Amino acid sequence: AMQSALSPLEWANSLWGLANAGINEPTFFEMAKAQLSHPGALESLAAQNSSGALLANVAWAFAYAAALLGRQENDDEFLQSIRFAMRRLGAEMGRRSAVKAQSSMLPDSGGEAPRLEHHSGGVAVIYKPPGWEVDGSETRQTSKAMRLSDFVAASLASETVGSRDHGFGGRLDVASSGLVLHAATHQALMDLRWQQDTLRVEREYLALVHGFVETGLRCLDDRLSETEGGSSVTQNGRLSRSWALPIGHIAASSPYTLLAVSILTGRRHQIRVQLSSRGHPVVCDGRYGAASLSQDSAWCSRLFLHRSRLRCMDLNSKELDVQAPLPADLLASLELLGSRAPELLRDVDRCLGELRLRVREERQKVAQRRLGKGVHACISLWV
Repeated sequence: AMQSALSPLEWANSLWGLANAGINEPTFFEMAKAQLSHPGALESLAAQNSSGALLANVAWAFAYAAALLGRQENDDEFLQSIRFAMRRLGAEMGRRSAVKAQSSMLPDSGGEAPRLEHHSGGVAVIYKPPGWEVDGSETRQTSKAMRLSDFVAASLASETVGSRDHGFGGRLDVASSGLVLHAATHQALMDLRWQQDTLRVEREYLALVHGFVETGLRCLDDRLSETEGGSSVTQNGRLSRSWALPIGHIAASSPYTLLAVSILTGRRHQIRVQLSSRGHPVVCDGRYGAASLSQDSAWCSRLFLHRSRLRCMDLNSKELDVQAPLPADLLASLELLGSRAPELLRDVDRCLGELRLRVREERQKVAQRRLGKGVHACISLWV
């Protein structure tokens, strides 16, 4: 009776609500999948929300339940059907919108400018320097940071710049540097959103933190809740997972560890909050490591967090795997700490490769075993 009583919208909202609450109810998920696989169900969701949010929420709920809540069933075929529905929606949005012509001038930032690292199949990978904001619907009107959408407008012919989130795939803190995804067409944006919500986009970071972090891959599992301008670890927050692998240690006036970090979920300030909560705040983190900010600022000019790699697929199913080394300002700060800096830098690529391999192994184990133990299915838990 419940199966026939619920509309596609109600199924979608219920799935999102259960997953967001950290609840894996296999029978309900199977019923929902069966109902939303009926002809016209996904099209109904697309018609009720032209941004694709309802479709994306359903895809996210199933992928999230499998990765973090112990869901054992195989949902690949259903998830692919959502992907095709989102692509169709994006293509329709593209037919209704005009490609924005490139602007003639990029505002002068007075410092390092963004650069286009790769562009194919509707997806661009952009290097964002510190001080630039990945602007969108959450950007405050009072923000004085340079806006990355201005760079996109001056560098690419894009359907999505000027829309709600300017076609960006995810955020990156203003004080951070690193790689950012931009979808230049609405169809590419829908496909990129599907990849993100099904946890298929690989994101790796380099972070210098306070303290001595023991060697070996560590899994960081927390529940994070958003606060005013940030996040915090709470009992009832949303499940969040990262992996951290120490590259090396520096014994200066106090100990530091250079970390390679990979994230599964993408909560606000996730890496910064998780590391700080374990007593290892990122260098120059005024929000989560304020006690050491004055000391850090004497030798480091900004937050020591850099997104060094992004991996996803473009609209032509071509793999994009783009890397960006530590920028000059962070290199200079690292060298101020002592003679071990060159040695650490030589180990960066090796450790990032090891991190990549180990994380994929961990995710494959979870996929194969489907133990149904929620976040505890992760090995080498770092609490």
